Amino acid sequence: MTYSKYQSKVVPLDDHWRLNCFLAHLATITNPKGERHTTYFGFDDYQEAQAFYQYLTQNRLCSRAIIRRSQRLVSCQYEIKSWGVGSGILVRILNHQDLPLISFINQKQQV
Repeated sequence: MTYSKYQSKVVPLDDHWRLNCFLAHLATITNPKGERHTTYFGFDDYQEAQAFYQYLTQNRLCSRAIIRRSQRLVSCQYEIKSWGVGSGILVRILNHQDLPLISFINQKQQV
């Protein structure tokens, strides 16, 4: 699965790294070679961020994650900064852009 067909707003960072903003609540950072380094999931509600964090970590959809006040996703109050997120969940989110992130927790199909 690939998410490269989706449009993103690219924000250049230091040393040729890039912030790729796919949605107001979904972004990635890629290194100069274009490899994804981190993924950001944004929330306005801390409890929703906690629930999604548990979903990511308990289902091993990332190798590591932290919840913090939003630094990259400026339209959100909180963000989950995560490493090792597979393309599958990004594609699912981008294919269902109208759904809030929290709705992916209860879907029967796991990535």
